[in-house]
Amino acid sequence: MHSAFMISLSLIAWLNFGQPEKKGFPLAEHALTIVPLALQDSTAAFSKLIFHTSDCFGSCPVIHLEILADRSIRFTGNYNKEKNYSEADSLAYGNFRGVLSEQAFNELLELIIQSKITALDSEQNPLLCCDGAIKTLVLYQNGTRTSHNTMFESGALKPLIAYLYSLGQNTDLTRTEENFHFEK
Repeated sequence: MHSAFMISLSLIAWLNFGQPEKKGFPLAEHALTIVPLALQDSTAAFSKLIFHTSDCFGSCPVIHLEILADRSIRFTGNYNKEKNYSEADSLAYGNFRGVLSEQAFNELLELIIQSKITALDSEQNPLLCCDGAIKTLVLYQNGTRTSHNTMFESGALKPLIAYLYSLGQNTDLTRTEENFHFEK
C-alpha cells in the first residue's frame, strides 16, 4: 500500500503592542506568541477514490471511475466527438480497466493532498443549479469516507478534478465488456 506524508501546521500569531499611544513600539515592550493549533505528522493511508460527472447541455463527458490503493482503475466514460456534441466518441466510450503508473498514482496522491478535500464541507453544494456537470468525489483515506458534490469547484479542487477528467484519455486502459457498479 502506498502512503503519502502530510504535514499540516496551523498557527495563530498574537501581537500585543502594549500601549497604542506610545510611539515607536520598542521590541522589548511587545510579546509575540505563536500557538500551534494542529500539528499532524501522520501517514495518510489512501484506500479508494471514486469520481462521477453528470452530463450537461454541451460537450461534458459523463465519467464514472474508481481508483484503489493498489493503483488499479475502473473507468466508464461517455465522451462526445469534438465537433459533434450529439455523437459519442467510440474510442472513449464504454468500460475500461487498467493500472496507473507509479508516477501517475503519486501525482494523484499529491493532488488529493493539495485539494484539501478532507477539510471541505461535505454537505450538498447549493449551486447545483445550472447547465454544468456535477462532479462527485468520494475519498476513502485513514478509515474515513469524505464526499463532495460540486458544479463549480473551488480553486483548490480544480487541479484534482482536471486530472481525473484526463485519466480516461491519457491512461493506458483496456476496454472490457464487464459492467461496473460504482458507489455514489
